[in-house]
Amino acid sequence: MIPFIKEKFVAHKCTLVADIGCGLGYLGNALTSLYNIDVKGFELRASNCQSARNYTSNSSSFATEQLIVDKSIECTKAIQTALTYHDKTKAASVSSKPNPEQLNLSSSPLRTRSSDQRICMVGLHCCGDLTPATLFQFHHLDECKVLICLGCCYHRLCSENKTSFENFPLSMKLKTEYDFTQPNDRKLNGLALRLACQETKSRWLCKTEQEVNNHSKHVAFRAVLEYYCWKTGSSLTKKHKKLTGSAAFKTFETYIDAVLSRVDDFSPLDSIITVRQDLLLCYEECKPYFSCVMWYNALQVMMQGVLESLILRDRKEYLLELGIYCQLISLFDDEISPRNIALLAWK
Repeated sequence: MIPFIKEKFVAHKCTLVADIGCGLGYLGNALTSLYNIDVKGFELRASNCQSARNYTSNSSSFATEQLIVDKSIECTKAIQTALTYHDKTKAASVSSKPNPEQLNLSSSPLRTRSSDQRICMVGLHCCGDLTPATLFQFHHLDECKVLICLGCCYHRLCSENKTSFENFPLSMKLKTEYDFTQPNDRKLNGLALRLACQETKSRWLCKTEQEVNNHSKHVAFRAVLEYYCWKTGSSLTKKHKKLTGSAAFKTFETYIDAVLSRVDDFSPLDSIITVRQDLLLCYEECKPYFSCVMWYNALQVMMQGVLESLILRDRKEYLLELGIYCQLISLFDDEISPRNIALLAWK
C-alpha cells in the first residue's frame, strides 16, 4: 500500500498526506521514513496520538492531531485548520531514496496555506462509520485531490435500529432501489454487515483441514451459548474485549469455564454452578447438529463476497453521484488481509 500511496501522491502533485484514523502512526512513519513525505495524522484516541508521537519522535515530517472525524462541517473546519497551519521543517520532497541535499531544512518552520496545499487523504482500515465520514470530508475539502481508503468492520456502522443504518446505504441509487417497505426480517441487519467483513474465499482455501475443523468447533460452541441465552432470556456482559481466548475451545467444559469467569451476570457461586449444568445440557441437546456447521460455513463464504461488494459499490456510487471520479482497487492479496479493496477517488 505504501508504494501505491507514493505513486498517487506524485501523480496528483500532492504536498501532504492526511492520514485519517492514523492509530499508532505506522503508516505515516513508513511514508516519512521511506519517501520523505510529510504526513498529518488524525486520530480519535489521545493515547494513540501520544504513542504515534513517541513512535515517530525522530521525524519532523509526521504530526498527529486528536480529532473525532465525522460528517460535520465543524470537523471539516477543524481538518482544514490543521492542514492549513501544518508546520513543516522541510519542503515537500519525494524520492525512493531520500537525499539529504533534498531536505532543504529551514531555520524556522514553514507554514503552508491551504490554498497552496494539495492533499492526498488516506485511511487504512477505517472502522465502521469512519469510512463514510472520510468520504464526506474528502468531498468538502477542496485541498484534498486524491483519496485512498480501505474500510473495515461494517457491522460497527451506527444503527438507528436493527435494520436501519445512518451510513448505509449512502448512494441515492441504492436508497432508491432498496425496498424500505420490506418487513424487517427481510432487510439487511447488523448480522449481514458482520458477515460482509468475514474471511474471504481465498483465505478459506488456504486453511488446513485442522483449521477448518477448529473454526467449526468454535462456531458450534458459541452457538450453544447463544442458544442457552435465547432459551433462558439471559444476556452476558463481557468484562473484557474478548469473551474467551482460542485456547479455551479445547473442550466445551473449558470453554464455558472461561466464559463464566469473564462475564458479570452470574452470582452468587451456586447460580454459576447451575448455569454451568444447564449449559452442559444445552450442549448435549445441540451436539447432534454440529455436523451442519460446515454447511453454514459454506453459505457464509458464498454470501460474504456478495454482501461486501454491495457495501463497496454503494460507497463508490455515492462518490460518483457527487461528481467525484472513483474506482475500486484490490491493493494487495486478500491472504495478507481480507479487507483489501480500496476506494480510489480523485478530483
